[in-house]
Amino acid sequence: MKTKKIAIVSDIHANIYALNIFLKYLKNNFQVSDILNLGDFLQLGPHPKEVTEIILKDKRFINILGNNEISLLKRNPSAFPEDEYAHQDWTIEQLGPEIVSKLGQLSKSNILTINKKKIYMIHSRPYSTTAMPLLYGGKSLNDFIKDYDGIAVDYILFGHTHVQALIRYRGNKTFINPGSLGCSKESTVSFCLAEIDSETINFTFKKIRYDNSKLKDDFIKLGVPAAERILKVFYEIEM
Repeated sequence: MKTKKIAIVSDIHANIYALNIFLKYLKNNFQVSDILNLGDFLQLGPHPKEVTEIILKDKRFINILGNNEISLLKRNPSAFPEDEYAHQDWTIEQLGPEIVSKLGQLSKSNILTINKKKIYMIHSRPYSTTAMPLLYGGKSLNDFIKDYDGIAVDYILFGHTHVQALIRYRGNKTFINPGSLGCSKESTVSFCLAEIDSETINFTFKKIRYDNSKLKDDFIKLGVPAAERILKVFYEIEM
């Protein structure tokens, strides 16, 4: 059985510079058949339309929704601070109705079989669209794992926390978080690469440093709502 090469990404957060760095890395170093995108590719960044057009047109991408996309599709002004809701409005305006309609066709999870390995794609918890995974909510590893006990797969891919992680549990499930591709306080582009043959999957985590000064400039130039708070909280950048 031929070895397949795939990439795993999450939390692009409308950062076109990080996405282009990642795609350039693949072109030069690791040719893949599939890019598994675990959601939150929109919001917190200034390039929602550019990012979404790439991941919808590039046939290698297999996409699911994250909580940031769901918040655009299911509007609830009472659930968000005023400036965050304004940021959602701005994102929808940038995307336009055609792209928003295409987002509505994506699912919240996906199960794939690659070289006889069953792989589950989810942004956060299987039974929640917004809550943080229990592993990062002060709960035990057992509490985190039991959410997935009824899902008959070999590998579980999740995002949301922006933290790279590999967890092997009881010998029958492996959990992978590729980190955040586009939203980092360390100015890094984080993702995971995998080589899959008939017996095993070999995972390699990557972090590439980059200059995010253009990102800050675009927040200001494009008048992104909540820019000052987003840059400070999620990127540790002062305007």
